[in-house]
Amino acid sequence: MTRHHIMTSVKNEAIYLLEWVAHHKALGFDQIYIAANDCNDGTPALLRKLDANGFVKFCRNKCPADKIPQHEGYKVLRERFDVDECDWLMTIDVDEFLYVSVGDGSVGALTGEADENVDIIALNSLNFGTGDTPKRGDVVTRRFQHRLAREHPSNRSIKSITRNPSRFMGAHNHSMVRPPADQDLVVLRGDGTTFDIAANTKLWTVLRHLPLDEASHNLAHYNHYSIKSPVEYALRQQRGRGAVAPADDLNIRHSAEYFGKRAAANDLDNRIAKYDQDTGSWMEKMLAIPSIKSVQDEVEDKFFAKVAALIEGDK
Repeated sequence: MTRHHIMTSVKNEAIYLLEWVAHHKALGFDQIYIAANDCNDGTPALLRKLDANGFVKFCRNKCPADKIPQHEGYKVLRERFDVDECDWLMTIDVDEFLYVSVGDGSVGALTGEADENVDIIALNSLNFGTGDTPKRGDVVTRRFQHRLAREHPSNRSIKSITRNPSRFMGAHNHSMVRPPADQDLVVLRGDGTTFDIAANTKLWTVLRHLPLDEASHNLAHYNHYSIKSPVEYALRQQRGRGAVAPADDLNIRHSAEYFGKRAAANDLDNRIAKYDQDTGSWMEKMLAIPSIKSVQDEVEDKFFAKVAALIEGDK
């Protein structure tokens, strides 16, 4: 049986966790690993309950100020848990949702497209736009249904799913890194074609973006909900970036210009609704457990208090 694992690193994203976990359970991931940085929104409390009930594996990430939180989070997860004891490992963020076009829409259907010589599947993003202020009970994948055109430069970004991850000494948020020094790698693109990466290549220089003319979403892609509503974007700006060291984080990336480019999304795309029933079933299973439901209620109270304060502050 082919085993699929997924891992992520989070900070102050508790309000989105249940849907993200449920979605990737619906796709067939056998285990989900989550590291959490310093949080004040209930993230650790919720993840502890999800861990205690078998939905995820969770650990705290006490990241030094001179280290990159995401990289440290992945390192801690791989040291503490059996993350690498799988056939395929994916690393994505909590604002990213895998979508598989082939077969039954599962992650197994995607990896089943890879010949035995394929080491990595590199998937392009589809970036989604903005919408109204959230309400209780909302889920991300239903709220935002308009995306940028497929050929938009933002969709050059890739996230990877990697075969036999224990070969790789490190993990970044776009791909595994530091493979065996003498090993060439074969990468499967979203259009079903492959390319080679020569031994000793720094993988982050190749597996962060694909040239625009190579970007494809035929086999699979990931929906990227990077801005959400204006008030949620303001909270993201406060949270800072996970891909730079806190000591260096001025968060100049998440600017008004960044928001504006993605807010212009106007192509309707609600294909991810094909997972709604299974995702909803997983969410119901989690919320049927009183300890999870109690913490989730607290998470929502904290989140909507922050939302209200931001809105009031803008008046």
